[in-house]
Amino acid sequence: MVLVLGAVVVVCVAGWVLWDYHQRPCYEVVYLPWDWTEDSIAVRINDQGQVAGYCREWGTGFLWDAENGPTEFGGEDGEDITVFGLNNVGQVVGIIKSKGADGKSVSCPFVWGEGQSLIRLMEPSEEYSAAVRINDEGLVAGMILGPRDDPNDVETGRMFVWDETRGVRMVDEVKGRWVSVEGLNESGEAAGTMLQPGGLRGFVWSEAGGLRYPVSVEYESQAWDIDRAGNVLGMGRGSEDGVFVWNEKTGARTVGTLGGNAAGYCQMNDRGDIVAGGGDKEIMLFGKYKVKEAEEWAFVRMANGRTADLGELFEEGEVFYPRDINNDGWIVGSVYKGKTSPIFADQVTGERAVLLRPK
Repeated sequence: MVLVLGAVVVVCVAGWVLWDYHQRPCYEVVYLPWDWTEDSIAVRINDQGQVAGYCREWGTGFLWDAENGPTEFGGEDGEDITVFGLNNVGQVVGIIKSKGADGKSVSCPFVWGEGQSLIRLMEPSEEYSAAVRINDEGLVAGMILGPRDDPNDVETGRMFVWDETRGVRMVDEVKGRWVSVEGLNESGEAAGTMLQPGGLRGFVWSEAGGLRYPVSVEYESQAWDIDRAGNVLGMGRGSEDGVFVWNEKTGARTVGTLGGNAAGYCQMNDRGDIVAGGGDKEIMLFGKYKVKEAEEWAFVRMANGRTADLGELFEEGEVFYPRDINNDGWIVGSVYKGKTSPIFADQVTGERAVLLRPK
């Protein structure tokens, strides 16, 4: 059954599919108030139901909720905003990109909150400097990537943390040719991935606990998220292939590929629900690194082990790319039209921010 109510589409499909624990639940599909030409992307949702994201067409960020609608914010003329993180206080973090005096791209990380001006955490530079996550205490975790034309191409990726009292502090233990920060919990534990000479390496770091690795050193791994209890969501290759949940006390528990042949990107809430996107074929990134193309499917895996194919909620030719799930099971992401995934934005004919609310 499909009901269309303005910008809200209620999709409910009853029954079970052929294999165990795979079902299609009922969701409200809420398209946020931008059209396909504006390329809006919802990236994070907090436990108050606020959604953070950005519009490529306008170079602006937004914070949306059902009662107040969108609040948009931007930088100065010629600056583009990309949003990455949101906390339960409504603070948003991301990156400001622009052109320097010599025409080269420059960037700096930012923090923004309603009724506040953009706080720029660093001076703009040719390095890619982004604030990626912020917890409810206002601790920010981010990453710095050196220019791609760096002839050395060695350990140009670093991690930093920031708070209003102590400012920016570099995390010396976390470095590599490439660094990605993906999760940050209320205890100040950050999770992410480093590209080192031996391959990708998932990590967990905190000021109190230092640097730790969720899986054995001999296996390539990625860490995508960390919950309030310190459980790390990630993917391992080799004998630890597939998505895993790791805890320092109990070790790693494999949860498979979440419905497809290969998981591509996952996020997790505090009750253990996982939302994932993935694809069935590999592509080359920057001509060097193989990654999974996230265009084939989008799944949610509940804490009880049941999975549902979120892609079946949308029209033929539309692909849902999930990006976050809150503790009520609300999911955000974007629906795009085009031949390939959002990795290649020039081949996407339209993208629109969307919220899925369980019914």
